[in-house]
Amino acid sequence: MELLKEAHEAVKLDAEEFSPQELEAGDRAIDERMAFLDQYLAFVPGVKFITKEKRFDRALPWFRRFIRSRVQTEKKRDAVIAGARAKGFDFYELETLPGYFAEWKAGEKSRTAQRKRGRVRSKGDKRMGARLPSLI
Repeated sequence: MELLKEAHEAVKLDAEEFSPQELEAGDRAIDERMAFLDQYLAFVPGVKFITKEKRFDRALPWFRRFIRSRVQTEKKRDAVIAGARAKGFDFYELETLPGYFAEWKAGEKSRTAQRKRGRVRSKGDKRMGARLPSLI
């Protein structure tokens, strides 16, 4: 939150070319966005917000896989998730992670779909592949 406020103050310094009404509208927009994101600071609503899932039991596996793709080991993934459970999310994470997650999920879903493609053989399937006419 302090990071956003510092960035907001830095923008105010460069705001001499804007009218007071435009500055006030920008301040209101930032305050409204922070008020909106305030409800997602806790872990469970934050994970649901980042993954765009309505149910936490569906959101958590996706979130775990996403975090695993961003860190080196399973141990670090568990540490990151434990830290998020303890402290929740900050405004910066809630602004950036949904976009990163959406990009990652699109690639992940296509990769898992490619991995699952293939012929499904039934129990009584007697086809063995290409047969040479001379051996039949």
